[in-house]
Amino acid sequence: MRWRALAAAGLMATIAVSAIGCAGEDATVPSETMELPTPPPSEMPEVLDLEAMSDEELLAEARRSYQGWLDDVEEMRASGSDNYLALDEWTTANYRDTIQGIFDVHLPDGAYIEGAQSLIGVELAKQQSGDEGAVEVNICLDNTTADYFDAEGTDIKREDAPDTSVGSATLLLSPDETRLLIDSETKTDKVGESLCGS
Repeated sequence: MRWRALAAAGLMATIAVSAIGCAGEDATVPSETMELPTPPPSEMPEVLDLEAMSDEELLAEARRSYQGWLDDVEEMRASGSDNYLALDEWTTANYRDTIQGIFDVHLPDGAYIEGAQSLIGVELAKQQSGDEGAVEVNICLDNTTADYFDAEGTDIKREDAPDTSVGSATLLLSPDETRLLIDSETKTDKVGESLCGS
């Protein structure tokens, strides 16, 4: 996420320099009106209509959101950060607050995590109507792709830690209606047998 902020700052600086011109240059007289080009339709994000989407389309969007979240978590941890509150592209503020609170309370002082869980499977939790702006899914995550270390760099992952985690989740339509946002998760054992690949 940090690189996106830096890229945005670079763009803003370029616009500012071009707006004020270089020292010694004659100021350019702007035209009376200036029309900005409209991006072609292919570059505009597609608005999701949850009521009209098939179960397969809802499932694909849920998978995209979870994968995006896990990718952002891995990138954040690789940068040495543990600020989950900044990862807002695929999650609601409610979810980020919950996750940040869990790690702040339960991760020992100085401990850190490398990597992130991997997404194994996603299934719709029940028949979806889409009329409430929410999608309910069950997920299976691979826990072996995240490693836990104490401040001295010693592996502190429990030997009896499960290889997978299964839960149910609620995803809400984003305010701009272009993606689903993870809003909540709970553990569950009411999932399909094939969800974790078994």
